[in-house]
Amino acid sequence: MKYRPSKSFVYLMVTFCPLLVALFFGLLPEVPGFEARPIPGEITFSNQKPTFKATTQVSTHRSAPIHLSDWFEESYENLMRWEYNPWKTDHSDEFGEHFRKLLKSSNPADIAQGKEMQRRMDAFHQKLLLRYPEMAVTMKAIPDDQNGFLKWLEFSERLKKSSGLDSPNLGIPQDLVHYLNDGGPWNAEVARAWLSQQKSLVDEIRAIGLMPDSSVNDVAVDRWAFTSARLAKQSAECLMTEARLYAEEGNAAAAMESIRAAKGFSDHFTEVETPTLLAATVRILIQLELENRVLTEIMPALPAGQVDPTAWESVLNPTVSQPSEFTRYMKGVWSATTRQYLLPMLFDPEDSYQLPDGGDMLDAYSSLFVETVRTHEGAALTDLPTLNMPSDPDVSQLSLRSRKILEVLSVGGGAWRKGWDRSQSATVMTQAAFAIMEGQPIPRDPVYGKDYQWDPATRQLSMPAGKEFEGMTIKPITVPKL
Repeated sequence: MKYRPSKSFVYLMVTFCPLLVALFFGLLPEVPGFEARPIPGEITFSNQKPTFKATTQVSTHRSAPIHLSDWFEESYENLMRWEYNPWKTDHSDEFGEHFRKLLKSSNPADIAQGKEMQRRMDAFHQKLLLRYPEMAVTMKAIPDDQNGFLKWLEFSERLKKSSGLDSPNLGIPQDLVHYLNDGGPWNAEVARAWLSQQKSLVDEIRAIGLMPDSSVNDVAVDRWAFTSARLAKQSAECLMTEARLYAEEGNAAAAMESIRAAKGFSDHFTEVETPTLLAATVRILIQLELENRVLTEIMPALPAGQVDPTAWESVLNPTVSQPSEFTRYMKGVWSATTRQYLLPMLFDPEDSYQLPDGGDMLDAYSSLFVETVRTHEGAALTDLPTLNMPSDPDVSQLSLRSRKILEVLSVGGGAWRKGWDRSQSATVMTQAAFAIMEGQPIPRDPVYGKDYQWDPATRQLSMPAGKEFEGMTIKPITVPKL
């Protein structure tokens, strides 16, 4: 049965619509940004890239005085979502979701429409790079059969399809999960039996980890913009478990090979041209777990006299990243977000999010990343304490909807930088542990230049003392005896 508006709704519209017409033609033309709304699916920029005044946060409400355009836009949004409105709309989908639905459709016409939009978006992204050359990266040319990151994508996509889950897992037995995640007891027999059952999968994971190169060149962005963290973590942990079993058998060479593969596997996530913060997080977490398990479980499991700290350090390669590495992540996030979310929304005339100022919103979003790249490129680790993330730009001239989208997209960058800073100190403490085993001078913390705390009696190595390290929650290392 077709829905018919109630009399009360009709009376309301008869009363309200003339007022809206009067407001629109009498008042709103005086408000900047409402003079000409762009055609849906087309992106236009202001003649000049705007200069954004730094503020402390992105606000969804403009500062006083309150603009009529805000009131009108928010009232219109509320009216469209009103449950009694026969033309009711909502934004239950994520922005850009309609485009992704086209690509996943079984209708050839939908797929063709999505592919054409994708072609246009890729071409526009190249023009966007001309507008923001600071965000450009050099793409690699790697054969598919040598691309470790591509092989990881194929591996994870196959498991997703076979399991029917967006975040599949390897079916690790509960006893082993308890050991890996909760510090539970080690059960070598359970680990050995499960690895034997999953030999083909573990062999594939090891082969991926040993591949030398990684690239997202010519790989559709929707395949790599989101990484299954759980599957990646479990994949690396399979190799760590294997390494511990080899160490207990006295096979140091095989244990090193497993760790080398796990290390290479984690590196694939950040060695691509445009690594995202999620991919970098996965890599950092795997690297820190590798360092911990090698020092506290795998090396101590080797027979006395078979521990070569120099060789193990070479395999782990605990390398400190300079702030310029952080700029690579910023470029990766910008590339993934613009291509995966913003351009599909702006190019698709049927997307549920239509912006009157899409080009200016892109400018505002891009300006944050350009400023971050500018401040971090060429900086030293000792600059980190004073090297803050840029304040959010003044977006008061953007539409309310654009400001709300920017607010969502600007969350978490500063907190992630702090975690990245912390990982540098943790990595150098690993270097310090190897220096002790090798009889070398103990390096200092790379950011603050303070000495790590070393107790020869307990062989415990801890973070430096000082308020700078409070809250880092980096556990001490018990340095293995040779």
